[in-house]
Amino acid sequence: MFESGANWKILVALLVAISLVTGFLFFIQADGSVDGTKVANGDAGNAYMSSFSDYDELQEYLNTTETYYGSYSGSGSSGSGTWSSTGSPMLLGGSSSSYDNYAPTYSSTNVQVSGVDEEDMVKTDGKYIYLAHVSQVDIFKAYPPTELGLVKSIDINADARGVLNFLNGLSIAGLYCVGSDNLVVICEAIRNEIRWSDQNGSFQNDSWMFNGPISIALVYDVSDHSEPKLKRAFGISGSMETSRLIDDTIYIVASSSVNQQNNRFSIPTVWMKNKHWLMEPERIIYNDESNTSHWYLNVMAAEVDGHSIGYVSTVADYSSATYMSGENLFVTFNTQSSFWNPGNTTICRISVDGTELKVDARGEVTGGVLNQFSMDEKDGNLRIATTSFVGGVRSNNVYVLTSSLNVIGSLENLAEGERIYSTRFIGNTLYMVTYYQVDPFFVIDLSDPTNPVELGQLKIPGFSTYLHPIDEYHVLGIGSSGNSVKLTLFDVSDPANPTEDCTYEFEDYDYSSSNAQYDHKAVLYNGEEGILAIPIVAYNYSQSGYNYYYYSYTRINGMAVLDISNDSGISLRGIIEHNRSADAERAIYIGEYIYTISETQINACKMSDLSLVATVHSEYNNNYYYYY
Repeated sequence: MFESGANWKILVALLVAISLVTGFLFFIQADGSVDGTKVANGDAGNAYMSSFSDYDELQEYLNTTETYYGSYSGSGSSGSGTWSSTGSPMLLGGSSSSYDNYAPTYSSTNVQVSGVDEEDMVKTDGKYIYLAHVSQVDIFKAYPPTELGLVKSIDINADARGVLNFLNGLSIAGLYCVGSDNLVVICEAIRNEIRWSDQNGSFQNDSWMFNGPISIALVYDVSDHSEPKLKRAFGISGSMETSRLIDDTIYIVASSSVNQQNNRFSIPTVWMKNKHWLMEPERIIYNDESNTSHWYLNVMAAEVDGHSIGYVSTVADYSSATYMSGENLFVTFNTQSSFWNPGNTTICRISVDGTELKVDARGEVTGGVLNQFSMDEKDGNLRIATTSFVGGVRSNNVYVLTSSLNVIGSLENLAEGERIYSTRFIGNTLYMVTYYQVDPFFVIDLSDPTNPVELGQLKIPGFSTYLHPIDEYHVLGIGSSGNSVKLTLFDVSDPANPTEDCTYEFEDYDYSSSNAQYDHKAVLYNGEEGILAIPIVAYNYSQSGYNYYYYSYTRINGMAVLDISNDSGISLRGIIEHNRSADAERAIYIGEYIYTISETQINACKMSDLSLVATVHSEYNNNYYYYY
């Protein structure tokens, strides 16, 4: 795992010095483990990118490239409150005891890639709902809905201090349910000052240079939902970018700025319980053709059961988007020179095999990506859509790259003067929306990776910011037209002539918006039932009779539930309203019931007619900023 000779001696001296300074005496054992947890092999370099042989080489590289010296400080606080519930005493058809051994179907988070889960603030295992606040997780009995109620609240700050006592203020990025007994809380924390030694064992007082955020996974045993227990914690330095879950392995992507103090640069750190160590230099990868080193992009893989971890870091610019297939993690770095000029995009491919991580390839394309949906992997090739600004003209491009990230196919200069608003790769087809004054909906054939071809396009008013597959011949667009949320069902049965099969706008309101326009996790679609649920906030304005400049308004917020059918189009089944203390953010279904969720309210309704079965409310002290 480690190089022999001088480098091994340096590393041993470093680890001993760290353990003595911090009070935690530990070693990475000869079998490559820490406290019984296997550390995956760290031979991360290759012909496309290089790794460092020792810390001195890393420091020399950072000294000779353009870096950004930054620091980070901050704090967090959490809300508190109590939940109260109301509901009917019995479900139609029998008492709640008849549900004890019944396992209903239930929804999962709307994700980009099947089998690759994404963190979210709401999760369900079919019987319980887990709702994350800033630093608190509430566990609710959800099914049957007549038993809807709070079971337990987890204060992650209180729990984490017991095993990660150097942390200061955790904030939750999202949750995962792993099996029936594990809840994983993905969070970010500010660590208190820790004094480190350098690799020569000399004590330094400039400990602030290693301060900043760290991204952490807390694994809870929830086999007894009334008494969840923190089993393990692991993490890596940097602000949380994103995370993924494949089977029982968590992948964390974090970024940390390259800081300097007394001519020494910060080094990524790895954390497990109260043990922490500097990342080994051979696991830190850099592009020897680049002259910038502003950030570390740190990736960690860990089995939820704690048997194995792996990690790697790249020195690069700030990452712009992350996409993960079942076999590879793709991270993009944007060389943006201004807001209007996205520059070029460097792509890094990290192969994934459980906790084994290896930076396998690097490539570059013209333009910048919009988000994770701008990328897709099929048959070993990466397909990517970008917006570029060349010669004073904005246009859009599609590239196909091999596993070595060499471009083998391209389609450039689409929709000049416009930019990409949404993309969705489905099989051998790319559906893409650009926008300036109208909404060009493109259908692009990728069946020949060396020759992407535009098959057809449709121009309609408004634009779609999210595209969702409905069936083989229909794609749903969620976006805007004027002041209204607009839903469009595109018929792509004839790729050369896509049509607008039907649309729906919230015309009863003067203004409407939805988180689903920009957050795919806010979308719930049940294909078997033909039901779509999205958050909705809508206003109606009225002018005062005594003052021309004074307007009053009425506001609703809730979850809009719509029927989608190829035969009858899109129609509104109803809006499940929430109180004004917090906007509805998510919807899930369990069995024949739909649950709509905000920070302070959960409603359980019959899916058939949206009649209310039960609800719980909380009066939180909202002394913090809260983002989904």
